[in-house]
Amino acid sequence: MFKSLSVGFAIYLVLITLNSRLIDDSLAEIYKTGKVRIIPEATITNDSMLDGDIFESPTDLAEDKDANIYIVDYRANNIKVFDANLKYKKIIGRKGQGPGELYGPAEIDCTSRYLLVREILNRRISFFDLAGHFIRSAPVTSGAGTISKIRAVPDGRILVSRDKAYTSDLENKEECTIELYSSEFEFIKTVYSHAVKKRMMAAGPSAKVLPVPFAADVYWDVMKDGKIALGYSDKYEIEIYGLETGKERVITRRYKPIRITEDDKDYFLKHLSSVSFTDSGASNLRRVTGDLWRLMKFPKYKTAFLDLRVDSEGNIWVGPEFGNPDRATTNYDIFSAAGVFINRIVIKLPEGVIGLRSSAIMRPRGFWLLLRSQMDEPIVVKTRICAL
Repeated sequence: MFKSLSVGFAIYLVLITLNSRLIDDSLAEIYKTGKVRIIPEATITNDSMLDGDIFESPTDLAEDKDANIYIVDYRANNIKVFDANLKYKKIIGRKGQGPGELYGPAEIDCTSRYLLVREILNRRISFFDLAGHFIRSAPVTSGAGTISKIRAVPDGRILVSRDKAYTSDLENKEECTIELYSSEFEFIKTVYSHAVKKRMMAAGPSAKVLPVPFAADVYWDVMKDGKIALGYSDKYEIEIYGLETGKERVITRRYKPIRITEDDKDYFLKHLSSVSFTDSGASNLRRVTGDLWRLMKFPKYKTAFLDLRVDSEGNIWVGPEFGNPDRATTNYDIFSAAGVFINRIVIKLPEGVIGLRSSAIMRPRGFWLLLRSQMDEPIVVKTRICAL
């Protein structure tokens, strides 16, 4: 009996040691194993809230220095707040166009002082303090381009990316810019710009804007030291930009281009939609059918990558394009903050998760996942990254 207890205790010590290593290992050490899994730790559901509050369409979230969670809900036009233990605290905002009201909030980030909320339908960025009190809003004029992303820099300044397109000259002039603003949202300078070609104009009774198939785009994220990791996906090249110094270095990696198949084209066409503009300036989003399909000119190959993000330890994730990937896994190339290639990792995804591009937000040593339950209700899942 004593011998069996000793063996059992030895196994217990081994398990404790392995678990301690799992927690203590840096993310880079986990990545070196080549196989990674994402483990759910906790889930926020409608039952987590009070007074009949529910998720309608959560689209983004931010986590402050005290691990409070701010979840922006596009259809509910508010922000739902949870503490570090995921206990429901309150709601910030309500539907409207006045000070402190929200209309179409789609993105959120936080500095040490403010919450930044990008409102699509109000065409502005609203500022709240971390207690939820409204501070001010800054209008986003259509002539300056559509804001596609906002990120806070560690020193409190703000980065904004804009897609600039001119409907009168879509065949020739589109541009993506990344602009630097003060913590008070005063424009400082344009850090980066690149010509892009993501839309095309189709002639007809009303002008129709169509997406360019498999178009390259600019992907970027903020690093721990406040620099930007970015890349234009027509080739596998990642650039590191300092906010004051500009481009500092370039990371390159050889890759095999993925040819676009007939199945890829069919899938694209089945999900194709257009924006049509009338003489009054109104626009409508419609499914494209019939003759407009013939306007599509497909490139031979897909872009080099489809995602770029920076984890909590400063490592750069690049999501390369693959042909017919296994839906239970996804792949990323991992580079250190210095640009040294660490490994290509295979990530085993939680059940029901297909990819990380649209549903995942980086958190310390893991992700927040915006998903739907088996009952088709929105849920938010807290996960951590572990070796497989």
